[in-house]
Formats: sequence, C-alpha cells, structure tokens
Amino acid sequence: MKNTSLKVSAFFLLFLFFAQYAATAQSRFSLGISTAVDYVTTAEAPKYNSLGYGNQFQFRYGIRAMARLNKRLSIGIALDAYNRKENYDCVHFPDPEYPPQSAYNIIINNPNYECQFKSEATISFLEIPLLVQYDLVQKENLSIFVEAGVGYHMSHNRKTKLTDLQTAVVTEEQDRSFFTWSKYAPRLSVGIAKDLSPKLAIAGTLLYKADDYSFNYSTWGMGITLYYKL
Repeated sequence: MKNTSLKVSAFFLLFLFFAQYAATAQSRFSLGISTAVDYVTTAEAPKYNSLGYGNQFQFRYGIRAMARLNKRLSIGIALDAYNRKENYDCVHFPDPEYPPQSAYNIIINNPNYECQFKSEATISFLEIPLLVQYDLVQKENLSIFVEAGVGYHMSHNRKTKLTDLQTAVVTEEQDRSFFTWSKYAPRLSVGIAKDLSPKLAIAGTLLYKADDYSFNYSTWGMGITLYYKL
C-alpha cells in the first residue's frame, strides 16, 4: 500500500509540474466529461473469474483534465470507469468437495462436461490514464489529433451469481471489491475536436487499448468528450 501511495503521489506531482509550465508558457487548461461504447476482444480461452469474456460491448465514462504545453502539444490525466459482463451458461466444477469460489480448473462451456451451474457476473473497475495529445491538423475551430498514454487499474469490483441448473436455485452470490495498482494498459487514439464557443469544445475519438502489456485483452472504442476551457 505504501508503494501504491508513492506511485499515485509521483504521477500527480509530475502532472502538476507540467501544468505549472503550461500556465507560464501558454495558459490553456480544460476539464472534460466523457462517455463511450467499447468492444472487447481477447486472445484467451474463456475462463472463470477473469476480466470478462471477449466479443462483448462495454460502457465507459469518465472525467479528464488537460494542460496545453504549446500550440499543438497537450498532456493530461483522466479517471475512467468501466463496466462489462462475464456470463456463462455452462459451468462445471471438477471437485465437488470444494466450494465454487475455491475450485481450480473450472470448466466453461465444454460439451464433454456436465453443466452444473450458470454464472452471471458484472465487473467494474477504475483506470487512471496519463495522456499525451498532439494536434496534427489545426484549422480555425477544428483540429485532428492523436493521443497516446498508459493507464493504471486502480480498483476492481465483481458481483457474481451462481445458479444451480438442476434446481434453478441461486446457490451463491458474491460482491467483492478490492484495491489494486496493476494492469498497465497502453492506449492509442485518434480524434477530431471542434470549438462550440470560446469556452466549450467537443471531441470524438476512436480508441485502441490493451488491458495489459501481454495484449491478451484488447478494447476498441468510440467516445465523445465535452470540454470546458478554464
């Protein structure tokens, strides 16, 4: 926990340092609220108690703060919230002596094994991305930009319900929340932004993000951000 606090403090101090530089060079700060729909893919086989199965849509929403360093370059920090599903119609626990939450090698959707349970899970987590944005094209009130960064998973919540397929009785419900500081998630996006007024701007982005450096999970997203310029 001590190392986690040090990391968080270091990132925020770094952001504040660059923000001070931006204020003296070309004062332009903006705060934004964003919403997006993502499509999640995975190279892994389905498994129980994971980050969610592949080939599903998820919702993402968040806030962000950006500081412009010069005419084209900006840095920023964001807080994004994610929600996704992990529902399996056929779950088999190999060793009945162990409760489901302690079983290993849980078998998912395999026709060679008896379907004992149905599992329904909702997964939510928070991510803090550190961002660098560069405007490729600037024309009057319109700009085209690229944005790169790395995000850090900060917390994780999982709600799971197991239903016995023989009796149709809910045998177990879990609601687990835990703090983590892991899953470094590189990201890259392109977008277009337009000024709506001297104080307001709107941006649309296309995002690619890996949930970790192994690239087992990938997120493809399309979102909108509304900015207020300070």
